[in-house]
Amino acid sequence: MAVALLKARSSDISTVKQQHPFILGAEFSGKINKSSPLPQGCVFKHGDRVFGSAFGSYGERIAVPWKSLHAVPDNITLEQAAGVSLTYPTSYEGIVGRGELKAGALWIGTFARCIVLTVRAGEWVLVHAGAGGVGIPAIQISKALGAKVIATAGSPEKREVCKRLGGADHVVDYNNKDWPKEVLKLTGGKGADVIFDPVGLIRESLKCIAWKGRAVVVGFVSPSRFIEPHLSDSRFEDWRCD
Repeated sequence: MAVALLKARSSDISTVKQQHPFILGAEFSGKINKSSPLPQGCVFKHGDRVFGSAFGSYGERIAVPWKSLHAVPDNITLEQAAGVSLTYPTSYEGIVGRGELKAGALWIGTFARCIVLTVRAGEWVLVHAGAGGVGIPAIQISKALGAKVIATAGSPEKREVCKRLGGADHVVDYNNKDWPKEVLKLTGGKGADVIFDPVGLIRESLKCIAWKGRAVVVGFVSPSRFIEPHLSDSRFEDWRCD
């Protein structure tokens, strides 16, 4: 298939360890090329808009099993679809799978199915790096589940993105050393029920976690000054404050 759009991710840097020659990239969207062979049973046809994830998506074309592809909905652009296949499942697992955020019902349009969950009203979610690739989906998923969301970001422009694209209720500057106190103030002293941390702010986050809260570490992409040395090899861990 021909690659129309691709998404650059921080994790793509790690793929340079692969054996060369090697094409970077892990997420893509595009159209089934006219010259692409269509295996028996394939549900797609030439010209169909599809998206997916596979190493080598920075190339002009990519060959992938048709069963790994997803059709791009009519109301989504190729540009939007290029950033869906890895980031949204990662954020969903962090917020719902590990963070155990629960609410009424969540409609996942991309996969055309509705997941009904038990209601737990009044949950607060703290999303770090809310303007990032997994940050925006984490905010959107939390809001779709009825949670109140506080997003952190390091610049006024990024904090505006957290509100405009994610729908965050409140935004906080994590460069302010007293940001945990601000989170406690916004939550009325309760703290965040779910903390979603893709950058390495877990140490400070534990100062504003709620009783029986869940802190989920998705990864570390921030400068090392934010990261506890003994956590540097962690990829997806969670803590509970019982």
